[in-house]
Amino acid sequence: MANKIVIEGSGPSALQMKEFWGQVGLGIINGEIMQAIIEHQNPWAIHTLIVDRSVPFDPSKFISPGWTIWKGPKIDDGLIGEEEQGRRSLALTEVDFSKVFFETCLYPGETEISGEEKIIRHVALNHLCADAKIGPELLREKGQKILMYLLKEKGIEYFELPGTILRSRRGHRYTLYLYWAPRERQWGWSYEWLDRKRGADRPSLVLEKG
Repeated sequence: MANKIVIEGSGPSALQMKEFWGQVGLGIINGEIMQAIIEHQNPWAIHTLIVDRSVPFDPSKFISPGWTIWKGPKIDDGLIGEEEQGRRSLALTEVDFSKVFFETCLYPGETEISGEEKIIRHVALNHLCADAKIGPELLREKGQKILMYLLKEKGIEYFELPGTILRSRRGHRYTLYLYWAPRERQWGWSYEWLDRKRGADRPSLVLEKG
């Protein structure tokens, strides 16, 4: 029987892997199960993203010149004041995607709300929302491993990163989002105006609930 520590979620050690192969030879574990372990189709697979915080997210480079992070109150022009980014998210250098949430913030009976209302509800619920820096890090990961895990194992094809509010060249408020592009067979990115509506198919990436 497989080691209890491994079943409860810790990654198998080299010694445990050796024991597994021995159990395959004895017929206790079949080859199909062992192959699943090798291919990480198992509860021990690691889905942790390392986030490089040494280089801050720069909308003018990632999107295009003139884009910035919104500063100050939303009723102003977004050019003066503190950047509208979640400090708790910015402090994270690792994110375990086996423990994240995808939240629409819709109340029972609602079909859609504006992006601005969604941000208000995230704040009220004390959600730790993912900041924009996490998006490029996910996209750059070799084989987009974590994004493919979200697609195949959790059925996620879209999510916003509302921990950072972006300012367009025209002074409008946006959030970055990632999406699965089936024709290209890979994940891509874009941005959505906060005045537009979001439905049940437009969740936010929440790293921790309050």
